[in-house]
Amino acid sequence: MRIRPNRSATLRLFGTDAPLYRLAAHSTATWYNNNKGMAQKDKIYPQVRNALIADGWTITHDPYKLPVGIRIAKIDLAATRSALGTRAIGAAQGARTIAVEIKSFRSGSKLFDLEHAIGQYLLYKSLLVRRDPQRTLYLAVSHKIARTVFRGMAQAPMQDYGIQLLVIDLETERIVEWID
Repeated sequence: MRIRPNRSATLRLFGTDAPLYRLAAHSTATWYNNNKGMAQKDKIYPQVRNALIADGWTITHDPYKLPVGIRIAKIDLAATRSALGTRAIGAAQGARTIAVEIKSFRSGSKLFDLEHAIGQYLLYKSLLVRRDPQRTLYLAVSHKIARTVFRGMAQAPMQDYGIQLLVIDLETERIVEWID
């Protein structure tokens, strides 16, 4: 794996301009920052958003911002639904609120993407417990990633850390499964 500087983007670091780096693994490069210093939305973001709306959810925050000291963490989406949709939610009759972190798994290394997704999920889950405890956090992934990554190498972390998945069919833009 080679690390190459992106000559068109610079990052202000200790008063000098330093190149912004990207990993050049395989044919897919993952950018962790754009020229404005903000993270970019995942490639499957529109399909996940559309699937939630089609399932009866109302998007309340895009993104959902949570303070972390002097910084702001941004979960991709937050939504609410007062009526039961395609999924029965026990005996709860009131409004249900969720936060959704979307992951595409496109870096070329599924293990690297899984490590990043789990770390981000656990950070956001910890913040939500303290700031918005009634909101449930889900990690949204494509049906293909759910079948390959989350039915294989991610089984143990899912059970150990209580990771909840929202599985999306990208072609139909519909929710396939909620995995609690």
